[in-house]
Amino acid sequence: MNQRSRYTLCTLLAFLSLTGFSPTIASQERDVAGVIRDALAAESETAHVVSDGVGTVYVPPSHVRFWLHYELPVGDLETGLVASTALEVPLRAYLGARELRPSSLEIDPPHVASLEESRSTIAIALSFSMAGLVGGEVGAAKFGNLCESIKLLGQDLGYTVSGPHLEIAESAAVIKDAVQVATEQAYIGASGVAAALNGAVREVERVTIQGIEWNNPPDTEASYPTIELIACTARVQVTYKL
Repeated sequence: MNQRSRYTLCTLLAFLSLTGFSPTIASQERDVAGVIRDALAAESETAHVVSDGVGTVYVPPSHVRFWLHYELPVGDLETGLVASTALEVPLRAYLGARELRPSSLEIDPPHVASLEESRSTIAIALSFSMAGLVGGEVGAAKFGNLCESIKLLGQDLGYTVSGPHLEIAESAAVIKDAVQVATEQAYIGASGVAAALNGAVREVERVTIQGIEWNNPPDTEASYPTIELIACTARVQVTYKL
């Protein structure tokens, strides 16, 4: 029995008690159990409509991230792992000399890739704010120059570079907006069904989020993310009472 059914049961029992109803009185036409069965049956016969909705929102990226991967000297693992502590100083010096100012520089602890081969690696994340790197030819040129500079950094210092990865700082807020748009789209379909049945949507019974997908909007053949926009698509299924 769900919460609504329990509420219905309690309401009926309270009403019957106030009106003096007693299941022991022979003159009663129906007992309490019969009244409850009828009420629950009426509730279960309430018309429902299930509608799917898809919603996509587009937001500008807040930052771009590049990953630098470095394989530490092969041989003695102890020597290789100790060598990882010396990577930050020359990296920061290189960035400063070329006026590359990341908003964050994160060096992960070393990863032992192969004990048998005494091989270990380290990963470094460089993030740059997208402010000033979007909009018009100037923004595109600056972004392209940044990418070329990071590629050159990898060549000069011996890193394998991956990226650019365009990201947003507040992904939860973007997901919330996408779900809201998808739910609004689901209501359009449900209200159409209700109108066809000469009824109306009374309330939402249940909302199920079926999926959240980044940078694969269903309504375009364009590739995302772009340097100006990230796409977030939500898919929901909404059950309404008519």
